[in-house]
Amino acid sequence: MQTTEIDLVIFDCDGVLIDSEIISSKILISQLADAGVSVDFEYFQRWFLGRSFPKVTESVRQTFDVVLPADFEASYRRRLLQAFRTELKATVGVAEIVDNLSRPTCVATSSTPERLRRSLELTGLAHYFGKDVFTASEVKSGKPALDLFFIQPTK
Repeated sequence: MQTTEIDLVIFDCDGVLIDSEIISSKILISQLADAGVSVDFEYFQRWFLGRSFPKVTESVRQTFDVVLPADFEASYRRRLLQAFRTELKATVGVAEIVDNLSRPTCVATSSTPERLRRSLELTGLAHYFGKDVFTASEVKSGKPALDLFFIQPTK
């Protein structure tokens, strides 16, 4: 078996570094219900998880033939960050894993820069990554496209 040296460990944020998926799903499912769209957690996982918010809302508009309120995204983000203040936790054991890595690390996520910054601060993980945090807002095509993984970290 051939081994390869690992030059960089790239972490996703939501569901990997932080335990945010339940919180995000709860807020989005509730907000969609307010807009007349009914989805459950399984639907959220299959169609929304890991995708940028603009891709999610585009999917909702097309699939459910609905016009979302103009403030839908802003309202979602406000409610989500409010919930994060009291509910967000780092994934169990992740701090120890990152702390013990002997390789450079960075974060590549579909989250917005503000959400990523707040998430890492609230969970005490920000100091592990410094400026080596990258979001889909920095590239033409977010995940699942690979663009995000070709940004060069500073380490």
